[in-house]
Amino acid sequence: MTYLGAFLDEMEEQLQYLDEALLVLESQGYQNHTIQRIFRAAHTLKGSSAVMGFKQLNRLTHQMESVLELLRDRQLEVSAGLLTILFDCVDFIKQLRQSILNGVLEEGDTSELLRRLQEVHRSAASIPALPVSAEQDMQELGTAAGGSSVQVAQTVRVDVERLEGLLNLVGELMIDNTRLHSVRTRLNEQFKGNSDIHLLNDITGHLNMVISDLQEGMMKTRMLPIEHLFGRFPRMIRDLGQRSGKEIDFIIEGNETELDRSLIEEISDPLIHILRNSVDHGLELPEERAALGKPRQGKVVLRASHQGNMIVITVSDDGRGIDTGKVKETAVRKGFVTAEEAGRMTDKERVMLIFGSGISTAGTVTDLSGRGVGMDIVKAHIEKLNGVIDIETAPSRGSVFTIKLPLTLAIIRSLLVKLGSRTFAVPLINVIEIIRMAAADIVTIQGQEVYNYRDQVLPLLRLHPLLEIEEGESGGPLFAVIVGYADKRVCLVVNQTIGNQEIVIKSLGGYIGNVRYIAGSTILGDGQVAHILDIGSIVRESGSAGEAIPAPVG
Repeated sequence: MTYLGAFLDEMEEQLQYLDEALLVLESQGYQNHTIQRIFRAAHTLKGSSAVMGFKQLNRLTHQMESVLELLRDRQLEVSAGLLTILFDCVDFIKQLRQSILNGVLEEGDTSELLRRLQEVHRSAASIPALPVSAEQDMQELGTAAGGSSVQVAQTVRVDVERLEGLLNLVGELMIDNTRLHSVRTRLNEQFKGNSDIHLLNDITGHLNMVISDLQEGMMKTRMLPIEHLFGRFPRMIRDLGQRSGKEIDFIIEGNETELDRSLIEEISDPLIHILRNSVDHGLELPEERAALGKPRQGKVVLRASHQGNMIVITVSDDGRGIDTGKVKETAVRKGFVTAEEAGRMTDKERVMLIFGSGISTAGTVTDLSGRGVGMDIVKAHIEKLNGVIDIETAPSRGSVFTIKLPLTLAIIRSLLVKLGSRTFAVPLINVIEIIRMAAADIVTIQGQEVYNYRDQVLPLLRLHPLLEIEEGESGGPLFAVIVGYADKRVCLVVNQTIGNQEIVIKSLGGYIGNVRYIAGSTILGDGQVAHILDIGSIVRESGSAGEAIPAPVG
């Protein structure tokens, strides 16, 4: 890892500390230990910027340190004006960090910020320091004594590409381990009672445990608490509230939930879009809320939790909810659906139309949102990560956006199925149920085969012609794999289900490129290649929520 890379990582950490601590000061007033925390972050940035040769940043953080020293000595009071200046300084440093990441090493002009900080320093320097109360003195003494008992873990910064390379090698080991077990099974059948076979069983059993532990350990090195992402949002919500004139109680739950580092970066933009919509479209102005009998302060809750091998992130608000009538009207006007199709839709299906490009319920366009160019990007981004998004909404009660993602993009649990003589993998995140099909349950409506599933009529999709695979001998039993993607469902016809297996995803490579309905490939225990079905593209083309297809008469 280069010195610049380490500097940028440290800068990101210190900026998050500054944002969090300044928000605490804004909400709770003067706190000596919080000011000490801000002071230390500014001091760290000052030292590292000097080492890296960023002179403007060094001058700015030095001046911030001088003002914070006055604040620490009670020669300055916590005020809205002072906090605005400090927040502006933090924003400038964020912009500088982003420009460095983009390859631009010019620092920009800090003269205006320096002038504002120096003005504050001059106005406060003549004021004598206020005495600290005995209670505060004891509090600080106790804090110093959050310090002597804390055990600090030793950490090492490692380049992400190195971790990616190691995880790829672990994936190769997993594939060969599966193949080894397949060979062992065959040898056991051929040479029962052979002492070397018993030794082979012992070795493969131990190797399996070691590889499993190695995989788990490698996965943990890639996992980070989602706090690294969620910590960016309180400041953003505070700024959005001030710009929109809304009072917001922003609550974060599940900060300790861990997620693959690559996913943390990928999910950032979709969450920003959803949070901005919750503030701008969801929450009413304080006067409107009071007139409706609601608290003046709106509530937005960001929550993360684990659910099996998935992570679930929800964004909920107690605002006005999504107006399905407006969504339907806009969708019809823009040609996404016909008026007849929209009339047959349930409220749930109408809500999901909001993910269409250009669809918005906003009456006016603001600098926050309203152009309808956010939610379609959100859905596309989440689908690219093999995730799903869902919405629950109620008029005047608010909305809940739910995102489900795999814990990692590299290794997934899947259902292996047979189509003719070929094996395919279906990501378990998309599998709803497996059913042995009865011929009586398959009917044809308007020229399309459909399957009667739990009082719903779902499209029946025979994958053999879709993937250009020979069906083999007919007359054998068929199985229905019910898969879902967001609110849509489809019934896939397969010849056989083999079982669940953890697989390592391999890309098809540049030579083959993108193949329709295929998301990647993996190597099975017998050395054969199995392709991973792209359930998203299959369901988008053929799926329905059931109600859109009329049930057979009689």
